[in-house]
Amino acid sequence: TCLHFDLLTPATQALGPHTRLRKSYPRTALPQVDQEIKMLVDHLADTAPRPGKCKKEGYLDVTCRVSRSGSSAMSFLVLATTMEDYVQTNAAIENRVYDMRTGEQILLPQLFEENDEVWAFLAGEIRRQTEAYYPHLTANEAALADMCRPENVRAAAFSLTPARLELHYTAASVYDMPTVMHVRIPYRVLQPYLSAYGREQTDNTGYKLIALTYDD
Repeated sequence: TCLHFDLLTPATQALGPHTRLRKSYPRTALPQVDQEIKMLVDHLADTAPRPGKCKKEGYLDVTCRVSRSGSSAMSFLVLATTMEDYVQTNAAIENRVYDMRTGEQILLPQLFEENDEVWAFLAGEIRRQTEAYYPHLTANEAALADMCRPENVRAAAFSLTPARLELHYTAASVYDMPTVMHVRIPYRVLQPYLSAYGREQTDNTGYKLIALTYDD
C-alpha cells in the first residue's frame, strides 16, 4: 500500500562528554519521499543548536512524526529538540505533506475552496488557540499578527492526522519559549470550506481507528 511506513532505529552520534545527536528517518513506499525527508532531518541536525557542556545529559534529537489521512495523504513533521541537563533549550521544525500515489507535495490551499472566508476562519483559530497556549504569558502581538496574515496562513506548516488538521509553529517569536505549538482544528469543523480534494484527503470513515486516552 502507498500509505505503508516504518520508523527506522535512530542513529546515535556522540557529540562530547554526556552529549549526543540522534537522528531517525522514516521509510515509506516511495524512495523519493524518503530522500526528501532525510534531507530535512539532516538539515535540522546541521542547523539546530547543539547542547553545550552538560553535567548530566544533553542531546539534540531530530525525529519525525508521521501521520496518515484520507485516500493517500501522508504528513511528516520533522522536529529537532535540544535538551541540556533535562531542560529544553530549543525546538525547530520542518514539515511536508505528500500525496503518496504520486509523490507530489500537498499544499494547504489545495485542501480548500479558493475564497477569503477560509483564511479568515483559520486565522481566527490561530489567534484564539495561540493566545490560550500559555495563559500566564502575554503573546507578542506583532508576531501573532504576522502569523495570522492570509499569505502566512496559506504557507503554514501543517499535518493531516486521522481526525484533524494541525498547524505547526515554534513558540520562540510569540512567547520566547523553546517549544512547538500546534493549532488543532477537527475536520468536521472544516467541512464547509473543503475542496473536493480536501474532502478526499480528510475522509477517514473507511479506516478502523483506535483511541488511547490517559488519565493522570
